[in-house]
Amino acid sequence: MEIPLSRPDITEAEIEAVCEVLRTPNLSLGPKLGEFEQAKLVASDGAAWDYFGVSVSISGDYAIVGAYYDGDKGTNSGSAYIFKRDGTSWPEQAKLTASDGAAWDNFGVSVSISGDYALVGTYGDYSESAYIFNRDGTSWPEQEKLLASDSAAEDYFGFSVSISSDYVIVGAWKDDDNEENSGSAYIFEKVLCPDSDLTGDCCVDSNDINVLSGLWLFNELSLDLYPAVGDGVVNFPDWAVFAQGWLTTYDIADCAEFAEQWLLTGARYCVADIAPQPDGDGRVNMLDFAELAGQWLYGSE
Repeated sequence: MEIPLSRPDITEAEIEAVCEVLRTPNLSLGPKLGEFEQAKLVASDGAAWDYFGVSVSISGDYAIVGAYYDGDKGTNSGSAYIFKRDGTSWPEQAKLTASDGAAWDNFGVSVSISGDYALVGTYGDYSESAYIFNRDGTSWPEQEKLLASDSAAEDYFGFSVSISSDYVIVGAWKDDDNEENSGSAYIFEKVLCPDSDLTGDCCVDSNDINVLSGLWLFNELSLDLYPAVGDGVVNFPDWAVFAQGWLTTYDIADCAEFAEQWLLTGARYCVADIAPQPDGDGRVNMLDFAELAGQWLYGSE
């Protein structure tokens, strides 16, 4: 049989020689799987029936492994382990559990990691949620607990999770929106809250001012926001950082009444109307204070 040749200088004899090589028993065309294995991971405190390895994820030099039957916080409460590459080894760096973990949570049934953030899912009759952890040095403190806006029992929200960049997706495979067990998934956007958010709602507003004002008198060092590592005293630079947080996260609908009462608006105050840049908004309020404090902090004219 004639074999079509793409190049006239290749003979049928040469093609047959290649085919003969390919027919060689146990021919290896590349590295064997074992040559790729770098490390075997086990939990430092592993025990029978932990099911370490039920879920895994890797990102850069970090890996996470779920052990959803671990019992640190009760039967099958679950856990997850973070490992960090060091050369060709992967030592364990942290063990994650839910701050409110309890028996039968199955924490760790799903895991995902991306950069400095880890995501761990739970599922069951008593807990349907996902937890975000944010790396701080070699520790991974819990940052947020995610819940479905329309959660219902046995939706299995948290059974699958994934995180990438600023977005998180959580599966709920037994959700019933489109008939029984039709399933659904929820997308969350990761928002970095400013340090000056003192009430935990990711918005710097009058509620945070109340907290800051109440504790200023006692030099509460948790409010030492400037410089980034603090200077051991709560003073006006910390107010400036706080104000900048307000300026970038404020909700004008929530803060309008407060802002109107901050200072009277009038012609004699027009020189202080500096926000928003460049020409102001005709009112002197908290936004102008925030802009002024930011300029003072960073040495702007």
